[in-house]
Amino acid sequence: MNKFLFAVIICVVLTSVAMADGPPHKGNRYTGGEMIILNLTDEQKRILDDPKVEFGFLLKLTKEQRKIIRTKWGVAPSKLEIWETRKGLWDCSCMSANLGLRFSKDQLEVPREYVMSDKAAKKVRAAE
Repeated sequence: MNKFLFAVIICVVLTSVAMADGPPHKGNRYTGGEMIILNLTDEQKRILDDPKVEFGFLLKLTKEQRKIIRTKWGVAPSKLEIWETRKGLWDCSCMSANLGLRFSKDQLEVPREYVMSDKAAKKVRAAE
C-alpha cells in the first residue's frame, strides 16, 4: 500500500476516535443524561464574555448556584470548567471535572457525570 494513502487512513481513523471522546451532544446541547440548568448572573456573563477568557476557564459559582447542585446531587463544587458550546466548542472530556456547558448567553448545563468535589476535580485536572 502506498505510504501516503496509509498515512491518510491512519489520520482519519485517529481523528474519528479523538472526536468521539467528548460529552454526548446534539448541536450545542448536552444529551448524555441527567443535568442541571443554571442561570448566570450578570457578573458571570460579563466575565465569560471577555475575549481574553479561554476555553476551560474556571468560573466561580454563587452560593445559590452551589446550593442548587448540592440539593440535587449532594456535592457542591465552587467552580465550573466552562465550555462555550453555544459557539460549537466541544473537546475531549477525559480530564474534565465540574463542567459548565454554556449553551446560551444566560445559562449553563451542568452534566451530572462530571460533577464532583473540588478536591476530586483538582486531582482529575492534575492528571492532564
